Formats: sequence, structure tokens, C-alpha cells
Amino acid sequence: MKINMSKLHQVIVLTCFILLASFSFAQETPRITSSSKFFTVHVDEIEPAFTQRFEELNAMQMRTRNQIYKENHIDIPPGFEYAASGGKYISLRPRASYTELDQPMKFSDDVKKLISEKVSPYSDTVHEMLRYHHNEIWSIDTSVCYLPKNYDPTKMTMSHIRVDMVIPKMTHLYDSVMTLFIQALKKIDSPMSLIAMYSSYGSGANYYLYHASTTEEISDARNPKAFLIKAYGADEAKKIKELWYKCLFSYDAMDATVRPDLIDLQPGVMWLGVSGK
Repeated sequence: MKINMSKLHQVIVLTCFILLASFSFAQETPRITSSSKFFTVHVDEIEPAFTQRFEELNAMQMRTRNQIYKENHIDIPPGFEYAASGGKYISLRPRASYTELDQPMKFSDDVKKLISEKVSPYSDTVHEMLRYHHNEIWSIDTSVCYLPKNYDPTKMTMSHIRVDMVIPKMTHLYDSVMTLFIQALKKIDSPMSLIAMYSSYGSGANYYLYHASTTEEISDARNPKAFLIKAYGADEAKKIKELWYKCLFSYDAMDATVRPDLIDLQPGVMWLGVSGK
């Protein structure tokens, strides 16, 4: 069997680099946990002229539904929403197990009637504004997440979402490169948070949801090479970025804002159910 020495060298160097980085930060890395195993994800893309009206209707629909739940002593399921560039709206609903998908919430006839009369009509109006919509399932990967010290998601209203489509045979190398990304954020004590997910049903992409409080902070997410340079120096950052691109079939990125108002997120619910201990 012929061995590709160049690729072997890359893997050896990356492995040593990762082991050193992991040893350096093992003492101070918090254990990141998630209250959800995965999320059902709904993506809407809106005609630009209807953006404001869509947001108004979406928020009104959620408030109306939640009011019905409260009045009838029904637990309000959490949800999370991003308004992204290009008129995209990404809604995530946490799930504890796949059996939930086959067991929809059960309501009394009176509640069903209220939902049909007061909530459902919003959907018909909203659908007139859509370019397209689709559903996916995203699974969270806490091993590729990062939370800053004194993490407070309520202050992180800015987001940048990166979408990586990985070449299957490059998966192991890609995972090693992403470990270096996480270690870089730890090394520079980045104020951003990073939540990593992958599409277990849908596009098959890897999704990286960066969050920050200011434009300056989120700028590192738009240009990952910037924080790689801060962590490892220009030469190593260049090599890591080249390896990253080598692993990708395609990639995309979009700016977004965190919009708990559109989903009527209830007080005390942690964003995406993620916390560090």
C-alpha cells in the first residue's frame, strides 16, 4: 500500500499540536452541556418586501399560542430563532429524543379549537410571503463548542453562522482542524461563544453558530484566520486555514441576529439549552 507522506505528515503535526493544546487548556476548560439531544429546524426565506410584516405575524402567532398554553396550564416548549442575511429565518426546537417526533403534543378539544381559530390562520398568511421553506434535524456536538468566561447569552445578540460541507474522505482531518479552531478560541480567551451542530437529516452540513455582544467581537467569526493568527501566529494560521479549505466541498456564511422576540422565548430559558459548568 502506497502511503501519502505529505498527508501523513499533516496528520502527525496536527495530532501533536492538538495534544499540546489540549494539555495546556485542560485545567480551565468548562464542561459544556446541552439540555437537548438534537433540534428540529425550520428554515424560511422571505421575499425582502415582506420581511417586516413576516416578523410581526411570526411574533404575534407565537404570543397568541403561548397565551393559550398559559391559560390552559400547558407547558410552553422552548424555541430559538435567528434572523439571517438574505431574508432567512432559522427556527430551532429542542428535542430530547426521536420518539418525540412521533408523539405530537396532545390537546383537549377546546384547546384544539382555540389553536385552529386563533393560531393557525397566521400560517396561511405567512406562507404567501415565502420564497421557500424546508425542515432539517440538527444534532449538537458539545465537543466542538466554546463558551467564554462569565457566559451570558442574553447579551449576545449578534451572530455569524458558518456552513461547512465536508468531503467524506476528509472527515478525520477536518475534525482535527476544528479542534484547533476551538483551542484557538480558548487560547485567546475569546469573548465569543461557538455552538457547533451538524445536519443529521437534511443537507448533511456542519453548522457553526458564533455569538457575540459587539460588532468588533463578531468580526473574528467573519474572518477565522484573524483569531487563528492571534492564537498560533501567522505561519501556523495559514497552514490551518489551508487544511480547512482542503477538507471542504463547499462552504457558506451569513450574518444573523438572535431573535428571542420572534419565538416569544420565556424568561430563564438558556439560549439553545447550552451551558458551561
